[in-house]
Amino acid sequence: MNQKIRIGTRGSKLAMWQAQFVATALQERGHHTEIVQISTLGDRVQDRFLHEIGGKGVFIREIEKQLIEGTIDLGVHSLKDIPAQLPASLAIVAYACRHAVEDVLVLPEVPRRIPLLATDRLNVESLAALGAVTIATGSLRRQNLLSSASAQVTLEPIRGNVDTRLRKLEEHLEWDALILARAALERLQLPARQRMIPLDPAWFVPSPCQGILGLEMNVHNPWAAEVAAALNHRETARFAQVERQVLSLLGADCELPVGVHAYSCGTEIACDAVVLATAGRTARAKVTLASSQVENLPRLVVEALFDNGLKQVMQALGLPCPQLE
Repeated sequence: MNQKIRIGTRGSKLAMWQAQFVATALQERGHHTEIVQISTLGDRVQDRFLHEIGGKGVFIREIEKQLIEGTIDLGVHSLKDIPAQLPASLAIVAYACRHAVEDVLVLPEVPRRIPLLATDRLNVESLAALGAVTIATGSLRRQNLLSSASAQVTLEPIRGNVDTRLRKLEEHLEWDALILARAALERLQLPARQRMIPLDPAWFVPSPCQGILGLEMNVHNPWAAEVAAALNHRETARFAQVERQVLSLLGADCELPVGVHAYSCGTEIACDAVVLATAGRTARAKVTLASSQVENLPRLVVEALFDNGLKQVMQALGLPCPQLE
């Protein structure tokens, strides 16, 4: 087939890696590709938090506009950046195999108050044992998970791409660490991955669909959708759909600090979820079902969150409580 597949992406190193990863996979299947760099609002505005400029959707709106207009055929995104509700003419047609799901603490080149621990994963107890430390993150979810686990953690806001954040960590001598997604460090093969301490996802529940690439298409472009669907990883798609459906049932947007992680447990599928407010108000849930009943899992997770204080958390956040029909 000679028709070229135009792949839209942001221009950051990580976004370009992701687009090239998809382009290479398509080329191996005999397709011609072209990568189109698109500047997004999230890239242009670096001096405010995401929830102040429109939430995670600020990284994809310009790409979606070009998908709708037909100037590109495929948008490649970190799926965690895609809101639960898509424009009517767009759909996620493929989910690339999930990379590492955890968040990680990244230490500076010369560690300060946090040693490079001989541990597979940091949990609540080992975080508290670190004592008074300063950690940089711009995510409401990450901030509230840290502050609810230890009153001795000082939080510092940070924005920017991965390279920018690592540079700021070295410049700010009072910072002991920053938090990044493990997938970003490993995809870019950055030296900083040698100084990372994974955070236990059972406690530090990742952002929904963290570590997954989503391939977005215009539903009126069936040829391109069929091409991209060949890259779909079935198990990853199943987990991603559970996590995104939990988001949808919560009515989640940029103001809601939420973590959702679905994963396999032998013949069963489990899902951890957390919704957080300040002052330690937290609703947590873990639900496990037979894999054959996966379609029931998102609703059961949200019901469990209600049983564990979701209404009070939403009130503390000043947000409307979701309604389950």
